[in-house]
Amino acid sequence: MADIKFFTIPRCGFCSRARRLLDDKGVAYVEFDVSRNSEALDAIRSVAPSHTFPQILIDDVPIGGCEELFALDRDGRLDPMIY
Repeated sequence: MADIKFFTIPRCGFCSRARRLLDDKGVAYVEFDVSRNSEALDAIRSVAPSHTFPQILIDDVPIGGCEELFALDRDGRLDPMIY
């Protein structure tokens, strides 16, 4: 399985949708609440092209946020990346 890092903020609907998709796929991920972890915020800002949340890294490659995650799934490209 892939190493998935999931950077979120509280009460974020997009974060909840992305989390639900990952949970439905049964994959493990490490979630970082950047509102409580300034080191995680600095880390994701140094590699992610966008400053919106969530931001998701799969095997240390930034894939974007919720919309990008769902697009990968819709196109059939997510499963090969995470399994």
